[in-house]
Amino acid sequence: MTHSGRTRPPHGATTCRPPPGDAAACLLLRTHLEARSYHACEPAARALHLPSRLRGAADLRMLAALAVAHTFGLLAPELAEATARRVDAALAGEADAALTQADADSVLAWCTAAAEWCERHGLDLPFGRLQGWAARADGRVGASTASRVHWRVAAAWHHEAFGRRREVVDLLEDAWALAAAAGDPALQQVVRLKLARLAIYRDDPSAAVARAAEVIGRADVDTAPLWLADAADIEARAALVSGDMHRALHQARRACALAALAGAPAAYTLTYRTNEAYAQMALGAWAEALTVLAQMAAVPLPARLHDRVTTLADLAVLLRAERTGPWTAADDLALRALVDRLRALDWPGVLAVLPSHIARLWARALDAGIEPDWVRASIVGRGLAPPEPSWPEAWPWPLRVQVLGPLQVSDRDGRTLLGGSKAAARPLALLRRLAAESGHDGMAADVLAEALWPGEGREGRHKALEVTLARLRRLLGAPDALLMHDRRLRLNPQCVWLDQAALVRLLDRLTLKPPLADVARDRAWAQVLALWRGPVLGDDGDAPWLQPLRLRLRQRMAAALLGDAAWPGHASRCLRAVAADPGLEPCLIAAQGSVQPTSIQRQ
Repeated sequence: MTHSGRTRPPHGATTCRPPPGDAAACLLLRTHLEARSYHACEPAARALHLPSRLRGAADLRMLAALAVAHTFGLLAPELAEATARRVDAALAGEADAALTQADADSVLAWCTAAAEWCERHGLDLPFGRLQGWAARADGRVGASTASRVHWRVAAAWHHEAFGRRREVVDLLEDAWALAAAAGDPALQQVVRLKLARLAIYRDDPSAAVARAAEVIGRADVDTAPLWLADAADIEARAALVSGDMHRALHQARRACALAALAGAPAAYTLTYRTNEAYAQMALGAWAEALTVLAQMAAVPLPARLHDRVTTLADLAVLLRAERTGPWTAADDLALRALVDRLRALDWPGVLAVLPSHIARLWARALDAGIEPDWVRASIVGRGLAPPEPSWPEAWPWPLRVQVLGPLQVSDRDGRTLLGGSKAAARPLALLRRLAAESGHDGMAADVLAEALWPGEGREGRHKALEVTLARLRRLLGAPDALLMHDRRLRLNPQCVWLDQAALVRLLDRLTLKPPLADVARDRAWAQVLALWRGPVLGDDGDAPWLQPLRLRLRQRMAAALLGDAAWPGHASRCLRAVAADPGLEPCLIAAQGSVQPTSIQRQ
C-alpha cells in the first residue's frame, strides 16, 4: 500500500462541495499518492463515475481513481462491483488502446493505481504487463518526476508482497535518485520513509528509525499526520526485528491512531494492525492478538488479503497451542490444513518478523510429515534457525555429522563431504575429536590441540589448530559450522545436526516423568534405533580416548532399554541395539545383574 502522509486540509474540509468529473479523479489520485489527509477523499469519491469505455487519458485517470477508492471502501456497493470488473478487464487488455493514446503522466497514474490493485489482489501476471507500459511511459518526454517516483514506490510495494526484496531495494534507490536529481524535498522525504519501511528496518533497525526521525524533523507535524503514522510504523517494524515487543505494540497502536486522525479508512491501517497482532503474539497475549485479527477480518478486503488475515488468525491459534500445550493429533490436522492454505496463497514467508515462532511450527510439520518439501523450502529461503531444544532431525540442516558408527558428514542435499582424501586427514581428525568428545557443548582449544598434536610445543599446537580449523571450515563450506569463543571450540547447534546429540535428547525424553504417550513413545524408540548405527566412531578402531565415550553412551542406552522393559517390543529393541553395537550387551548384562547373555535372545 503506497502511503506516506503529507498534508492535511483545513479543518472542516470534509464538508466541501465534491469536485466534478476529472477534477475529482485528479484530486483523489493526488491526495492518495502524496498521502494527504483522507478527509478530502470521500467527497471526491462521490463525484467519480465509471467510464462507458476507455478512450483516452481522462478515462484512464477516472478508472485509476475508482480503483483507489475501491481499495479503501469509498464506493457504493453497486459501483464497487462494477469497478472491480472494469479494472480486471483493463488489466487484461481493455485499457491498451487508451494507454497507447494517453500522455505519459496519465499512463503512469493508471499503472501506479493498478499496481496497488495487483498487490492487494495477488495478481502478479497482470503486474508484469503494467511494467511494460510503465517502462515505455517512463522514458517519454513530459513524464513528470513525481509520476515516475510514485510508480516506482507502488511497484516496490508489489514486489514486497511477493517476497522479491532485491527488486524492492533497486526500485526505491532509483526513486530516491530521481527525487534527489529533481531537487524535490517532498518526494525525497516520501522515498526516505519507503526505504525505511520496506528495506532498511530488516538489516539495520536503528538506521530505519533514525531516517524516520529525520523525515519527521523536516515535516510540519500539524499537517502531516500520515507521515507521523508511517514513522510510527517504521518504529514498530524496527522494534519487532530487534525483539522489543512492548515498544512494537505501542508504536503499532500509535500508527493506527495517527492514521485515524487523518481520516484514513480501516483498510489503510492493515499493515499497522498486523504489526500490532505480531507484537501481541510475541508477548503471549493470544486472546488480544486474535481479537485484532478478527477486527481486521471484518474490514472489507480483497479475497487474497482476507484469506491472509484469516490464515494468520488460524496460525495464531496453532502458535498458542504449540506454546501452551498440549499439542494433539487435532493440532497436526489443523497444521496440515494451514500449510495447504499457505501454499495456495504462495506465502512461504509468513510471520517473517517472528522467526522462532514459525520455526517451532515448521519443526512440528516436519515431524508429522506435512508437506516436507514445501516446509523445507520455506525454512531455507528464510534462513530459519532450528528451534531449541528439539533440534529436529528432519530440519534442512546445512551440515549433518554422524559419529555413531563410521563418521559421515553430508550437506543439506545429502552429498558426502570431506571424503577420504589425504588432504582432508588433519581436518577430519579435528572434526572426529570435536564431534565425538564435545559436540555442541564445546571443548577447550588447548586441550583439543594437545590431544591432536602432543609432540608440538604450545605455540606450535596453537598454530596447527588455527591452520587446520581454517582448512576444515573451507572443506565444509560453512564458515559458521564451528564456533570459537573464549578459547573453546564447538559445533554450531544452529547449523550442524549431530546424531549423538540427537540420540541423547531422545533418551532423555524416554526417561521423562510422566512418561510419553504411547504413540510418541513408539516414535521416539524408532528414532533412537535408527540413530544407533554402532559404537562412537566405529571406523576408528579402539583408540584409548574413545573407550570412555563409548562406555558412557552404552550405559545410557542400556538404562533406557531396561527402563522400558515392560513396554511392548522390549526384546526386539534389545536385539536391534545389540546387533548394531555388540559392545552394548555387557552393559545390558551389568545393568540386569544376573541376566545371562542368552537371556536377551530368549525374551
